[in-house]
Amino acid sequence: MTPPSAPEWSSPPFKPSTYRQETPPATGADGIRTKDDTMEIELHEGDIFNFRYSEEYIAKSQGHDLYHCFDGQLVAVKRNDGSVMLRDTYWAFGSSDGQGDTFEGWMRCGTLVFVVNLSDIDPAEGYKADYYADSDWFDLSHQHRCYKRFGVRKGAKRNKAKMEAALCEKLRKAKQDAERAIRVVEECARKLSRLDMGDLDIYI
Repeated sequence: MTPPSAPEWSSPPFKPSTYRQETPPATGADGIRTKDDTMEIELHEGDIFNFRYSEEYIAKSQGHDLYHCFDGQLVAVKRNDGSVMLRDTYWAFGSSDGQGDTFEGWMRCGTLVFVVNLSDIDPAEGYKADYYADSDWFDLSHQHRCYKRFGVRKGAKRNKAKMEAALCEKLRKAKQDAERAIRVVEECARKLSRLDMGDLDIYI
């Protein structure tokens, strides 16, 4: 049997598989797609969720580190039967590898919060984070951030407030560096004067 292929970075969502959540999640429901008031969860290939284990589930783990080799960032991957599996990105981003389960399976262990669908963003270099609003910028780095991956919402415009904040921070650091440099210059000048007077008992 041929394993399912990984979704393309900007592939359009396929016809959604529908999952029913019998009771609304206690937390983190704002980002989850729902259909009318029936709590039918529509998953699309390329959907990304953030996941956190519940305190109750952690308590039952008998001290096992549930986040070892686990990002808590899940990508919806289409299986051969047309259903959708949510797989963690630690071992591979959006492929058939990695820890996976159905939507219901993850919900039994903790909380899912919808982030974005890969078809709604374009890949971007990390430095561009300073140009876009937080709501349009996505840090999708995986394997505990060893592998960097960023995206910006399609059609997003540069954000004045975000750019201004970045420039102010750069200015603050530059002033701090300049003040430190001035202190070094003054200290070196004092030590050179001591050397001219024959004092070699100085620290360079």
